[in-house]
Amino acid sequence: MHKILLGINTYPGHAFCRNEYVESIKKIIENTRYSVEVYVLWNGNQTCWGFDGFNVDKFNPAKSDRGIDILCKKQNIIRKYALDGGFTHLFMSETDVLHPCNILNSFVEHDKDMVTSPYMITSTRTAYSKIPFDNPKYEFLKKYNTDSVIFVTNDKIPCIWGLWGNRSRLWGLEDLFPQRGLVRVISSGIGAMMIKRKVLEEVGSFMLRSADTDHQQFTDYLFCIKAYQMGFQLFADTDIISNHLHYDFDETQMFTNWFNPNDIKDLGLEPNPYSADKYE
Repeated sequence: MHKILLGINTYPGHAFCRNEYVESIKKIIENTRYSVEVYVLWNGNQTCWGFDGFNVDKFNPAKSDRGIDILCKKQNIIRKYALDGGFTHLFMSETDVLHPCNILNSFVEHDKDMVTSPYMITSTRTAYSKIPFDNPKYEFLKKYNTDSVIFVTNDKIPCIWGLWGNRSRLWGLEDLFPQRGLVRVISSGIGAMMIKRKVLEEVGSFMLRSADTDHQQFTDYLFCIKAYQMGFQLFADTDIISNHLHYDFDETQMFTNWFNPNDIKDLGLEPNPYSADKYE
């Protein structure tokens, strides 16, 4: 019998969408045909509200712990909980990611070593250029006494590292949507990933550095890469997309521009529904 641990890693910064998140988890449990236990591990000075009825533990970080250190240690506590509890699968979830209600059923039935649901992250790209002063389009630069500019774009991309033979790179939107169903990938964010017990046992702990380098990386990337090197396979289910509600708590970015698709007319700005006053 399949026994799934839904491991939830949270902290006060995700309180802005906690009610929505908990409701989504309840719907997942109601729709799952297998045994599911929810284990919530949180850190913070405030009381952890909203997870009534779930198993909740508090993690107390050391004074020297950075955010990424806390993340790594909490992931390893969740991993150990899954192994000690005899669970067949661990579904790792982050509390600003909302999942479709059928996600656990689908992922178990795929019967893969690891399966992930794509969700969007922000990719910042910059480009440097020199602009000729005789180009009237860029006359405004004269008042700044410069002919050099840096272009910055923020793009939404899936948190997926694709696999093409022996090469890999982050997916763009153009990689996600043409590919349907299960697509083998090399790594992904761990905010919506199911991992079989044997993978947890053999790959070992989450880490910030691999054995052959001192260069720090994110835990999800290193875990997936080590699993790949050991012969385990990770698949992205492009038919099951999770919704990443990442919020920067920057009031200047709390608006969305809307356009009419017929004539591309700017319809103006709509406030972001997630307000800083919900932050605990």
